[in-house]
Amino acid sequence: MVLVSEMNGRRRDITLAVLMAVVATTATGVLAEREEELLDVLDFDITAAWDSRYVGEGRDNLGGDSLASTTIEAAYESLSVNVWYATSPDTDYRELNIKPGYTFEWNDWEACVFYKFRRFLSDKESVNEAGADLSYSGLPAGLAAGVEGCYSFDAEGVFFVTYINRACEVADWLTLTPAALMGWNANYAADGHDGANHLALVLEAAVPLKAGLELSGNIAYSFAINDNADKYADDEGLRSMFYGGVALRASF
Repeated sequence: MVLVSEMNGRRRDITLAVLMAVVATTATGVLAEREEELLDVLDFDITAAWDSRYVGEGRDNLGGDSLASTTIEAAYESLSVNVWYATSPDTDYRELNIKPGYTFEWNDWEACVFYKFRRFLSDKESVNEAGADLSYSGLPAGLAAGVEGCYSFDAEGVFFVTYINRACEVADWLTLTPAALMGWNANYAADGHDGANHLALVLEAAVPLKAGLELSGNIAYSFAINDNADKYADDEGLRSMFYGGVALRASF
């Protein structure tokens, strides 16, 4: 009777082990299918870029030093998360931005709301921002125009940028996009003058290398407006200047 009991116990253990293996295999298969389905609906972009200057809000933030950056973006339908890491080859500067956002589209209109966490790794400081971008692509001659506003919780101010551009496919292998933009400071640069800030003219060229891979370059000239470094400390970097950059973007 003891032997029969032991054999029955072993059979139960084997049966349980087989069932657990079947469940584990099934669960693994289901998870693999779900993972594959998730990857099918997720869009990934990875961009490596180099800019001759770190220009933001019309200001040369690094006094003429260049900036190298990597951007990784994941998007699911209208939701996206953008992670940007930048460092300067010429000076000790490192910055990390994390930017989740939500995009709305309706006919020729597109709107995006976002939050941005900026961490300045070199001096261990950080700022929090929130903003929105509204654009319209139904203008005559293929023109598109828009406005973006970004609010800084730390400075308690807003910076606005209005822009207009047009993508021109001059060949199968080349798309040129000229653009003009104007910036307006409203206490975002807390120690800079308020009001019209700068006007920039930009030309971007994009060349598709193969499916999902694109090389682009841009040149720009920014005209400073009402800069007064003697009166406003944050106007020191606000100057008329030429700059440019290159980027390699891969989409999955």
